[in-house]
Amino acid sequence: MKKKTPKLQSAILACSLLTLGACSGGDNAGTAGDTAPGNSQSQTPLEFTGGTSFVYVERSIAQMQQNKTNHFNNKLNNDLGTPTDLSSPYEFNPGAKLYHRTGLEIGAIELDVLTDYFGGTGYDVKDVSVSQDGNTIVFAAHGQAGNSAHSSWSIYTYDLTSQTIKRVIADDTLANAGEDTNPTFTLTGDIVFSSDRSAGNPNNPTDIFVEENENCYKVGPSEKPSLLHIMNAYGENIVQLTYGNNHDTTPTTLKDGRVAFVRWSRSYKEVPQCATESNAGSGKSNNDIFTSFFNTQPDTQGLDAPTSWLDSQMCAYAIDTPVGPVLASNHYSLLRIDPVRGDLEQLYKTHTINTSDEEFLTIDNIVQSEDGRLMAIIKHHYNNVMGGSAVALTDPHTENQTSVFASFAPQPITSEASNLYPNQLSVAGWFSSIAPYRDGTERLLLAWSQCVTVSEGGVSSFCSSTNEDGELNSKYGIWMYDPSTNSRLPIVRAKEDKVLSELGLGRPHVGFDFPFEPYSDDFTDDLDSSRIICTDPGIDPNPEPEPEPQPEPEPQPEPEPQPEPEPQPEPEPQPEPEPQPEPEPQPEPEPQPEPEPQPEPEPQPEPEPQPEPEPQPEPEPQPEPEPQPEPEPQPEPEPQPEPEPQPEPEPQPEPEPQPEPEPQPEPEPQPEPEPQPEPEPQPEPEPQPEPEPQNLPPIANAGADQVVYQGDLVMLNGSASTDPEGAALTYQWTMVSAPEGSESELVDSYLVSPNIVADVAGTYVFDLVVNDTVHNSDVDTVIVTTQPQVCDTSNITSRYIPVTLRDFHQSHPDFEYKVGQDYGIVAPYLGEDRLPVYANEHGSTPTTNGKATFDQWYRNVEGVNIAFDTSLEITREGENSVWRYSNGNFFPLDNQGWGNTEGQDHNFYFTLETHLEFLYEGGEVFTFRGDDDLWLYINGKLVIDIGGVHSMIERSIDLDKAAAELGIEVGQTYSFDLFFAERHTTQSNFQIETNINLECTDNR
Repeated sequence: MKKKTPKLQSAILACSLLTLGACSGGDNAGTAGDTAPGNSQSQTPLEFTGGTSFVYVERSIAQMQQNKTNHFNNKLNNDLGTPTDLSSPYEFNPGAKLYHRTGLEIGAIELDVLTDYFGGTGYDVKDVSVSQDGNTIVFAAHGQAGNSAHSSWSIYTYDLTSQTIKRVIADDTLANAGEDTNPTFTLTGDIVFSSDRSAGNPNNPTDIFVEENENCYKVGPSEKPSLLHIMNAYGENIVQLTYGNNHDTTPTTLKDGRVAFVRWSRSYKEVPQCATESNAGSGKSNNDIFTSFFNTQPDTQGLDAPTSWLDSQMCAYAIDTPVGPVLASNHYSLLRIDPVRGDLEQLYKTHTINTSDEEFLTIDNIVQSEDGRLMAIIKHHYNNVMGGSAVALTDPHTENQTSVFASFAPQPITSEASNLYPNQLSVAGWFSSIAPYRDGTERLLLAWSQCVTVSEGGVSSFCSSTNEDGELNSKYGIWMYDPSTNSRLPIVRAKEDKVLSELGLGRPHVGFDFPFEPYSDDFTDDLDSSRIICTDPGIDPNPEPEPEPQPEPEPQPEPEPQPEPEPQPEPEPQPEPEPQPEPEPQPEPEPQPEPEPQPEPEPQPEPEPQPEPEPQPEPEPQPEPEPQPEPEPQPEPEPQPEPEPQPEPEPQPEPEPQPEPEPQPEPEPQPEPEPQPEPEPQPEPEPQPEPEPQNLPPIANAGADQVVYQGDLVMLNGSASTDPEGAALTYQWTMVSAPEGSESELVDSYLVSPNIVADVAGTYVFDLVVNDTVHNSDVDTVIVTTQPQVCDTSNITSRYIPVTLRDFHQSHPDFEYKVGQDYGIVAPYLGEDRLPVYANEHGSTPTTNGKATFDQWYRNVEGVNIAFDTSLEITREGENSVWRYSNGNFFPLDNQGWGNTEGQDHNFYFTLETHLEFLYEGGEVFTFRGDDDLWLYINGKLVIDIGGVHSMIERSIDLDKAAAELGIEVGQTYSFDLFFAERHTTQSNFQIETNINLECTDNR
């Protein structure tokens, strides 16, 4: 093979260190300045925004190789398992590290996120996902062995700005009660995750059962299924979304708010050839299979599907069961669910893998690209290079049958697909993670390893063909990849013995919706995807019930010898089994259809021995009961007048009028016996309407009033509603009122427990009416009070509050007008639009020129002001409850808007406003120190007035002392509205201090 010269090796090293250029590869490679094919606009690829932070997980390749080898051996030699049973979502592989890199540029800081949090390096971390705004990372982690507080897989969040970690379920007992993995944020800030909790859903009660048979054997997963659940950002209101004996993992939130995920299920089939003596030598006990497996090289390339196994290979992975060896097949479905409504769709046809090396391939790292398609990593679970091929999933209706995962229509995202199987070289290298950059260029952040071989002499060479000698040496770095030029720029240098994966890029989720029609828009959960394997006589259980009724008619062949004394013996046994209550005449077997012995005479025609003795007309009435079940027709016995003894049953038509009460009341003495037949009509539904007037209306119970936080999923509960008669109830909920601005709708208002997202702080009112099919109940009302999200400020020392700034010209009448304190510019209350009301409607004040010009201060007016939405960072020291912002040189609009003031170094003329909510807890104080104008309103009422153009002034408000005047009570939520103006060129000071726990915001 060809070796790279030292000169070429130096060039490769130099290329890997480029910061402004790019390394290119493949036939379509270009340079950094190339124009994308088909695009007339010149692009500058591989440039990126400084300060874009990201996270990734680092693992030891050697340790992972050992883990994979152990997993294979354990499954191979375990009678209950097989190596095709790939990794479990619950596997714990300690030694991973989560890193936060503060930017893409050279010199960015890299932080170890979790080692201090868990108190050591023995933890595991995986399943990294990013919030829709790009500010927060959510992931699954497991504490080191012996850490009782973190002894299971749990969901954690990490704020990229404040660099704070939080376990979503704070309580140790509750957090460790389940294995929670694979989280993703929804658009509303809730978290969808996979778990073995089986928390259920009050709106979707489900019974899961499997029919059992003594000749059958259930083959299913050896662990609890991991299914999708949803909870809010505080770990509350956990509700189950999916069901079955499968694993639902790798969820990713799409642009439209729905969640795509992969369902891995299994089915089983008998392989009797694996029980033969000729195949016994190739069974799972042969440890040589492991060695041969990792030392053979499949002849398939890229994404081509491999050839099917021979029997000797297939039997190596069979599972021994009481009904013989069986072989498992893996099934992968790519589904999409609405996390609020629970609607399921199948994006791609289920892909079933049948008896080939494809059984060892997995699809992982599902993420949506800018163009709306899904991307993923397809890799071999036991490949020591720890990576695979990065693919885009194309139209679900154009599958390629010659490809692996054909139903998902995968295509490589680079110019060449990676080879997937152990001991294969791959000129395209291998990928372990993808993250879209989402800036309109379709660029990607990739974790990638070049294919490198090391010869016996220790010389490293890049792979140039698929048949080179030497030992593979994979090591992963992080690269920015531009598909328009097929070029890469190194971001994190490749590390020896390290695989980097689980990329999470701190950028908002922007782009297009999923561009294809789903394979099926109606999908139903398979509540038990385990399969039941039966022995060959699977039909035998059906005839078994046939001999069971046969012993009952067996006494009938006994009357067969009795036809010799035809009339006497036959009537004697017939009254014994059937008309025992009245043994007198044989016509009584005719009324036997009433006591429902009819099924007994029905089997009698099956052994029709009685037609052989045709002279037995007397047993002939037994076939006559066959027509009797229809209208109980006794006209059919009318042909029996030929045997004159049957006219005696003719008076039985008289009992026919007996059910008719009308002729009987004619003889008035008969009303006394009439009550005796009356119990017979009582079972009829006609007397049931008689108690109808006694039916009492049901009682609706809408449940207790609730207090929730803005953004929570509210579950109403009418299960305490009752009906005095115990009748089943139907439910009808109505949302009577909602806070202004709310756009949420009540979901499933006809169920006992509908839900709604409380999207706006305020009061929601719901009415419930139940019905028992006869009456509606009285209305019952439940009130849901929604509080704004209050920040969990534990372990953080900085946070942000949103503000709106407006830049003004110096020529505005109220700016640079007059200097002096000017109290009373505004009224003591806010307007309906939550803006200050000018106090002198028809006049002016010493420093202002009237209502018309003042109303421009906090409203967008074209040509008068320019608005900027931004934020202020408030900080505190340690766990101190007082938050501060202090700026003695407060010029946030320098060189912005209309520009700096003429002849000055700053832009002096601007206003500021912010509108927040807070939960009044008692003991809150707010202090402002600065100039010029400042007004603070609590609960819509003015509490601080520092109006006018003046030097720095300080004012404070103690909410406890003003509570009665403000109308506020502890435990309730109130508005916080602050307005500021800088109107003079001398100076600008803005300082606030407060222990008010203002609502959480995502503004930065």
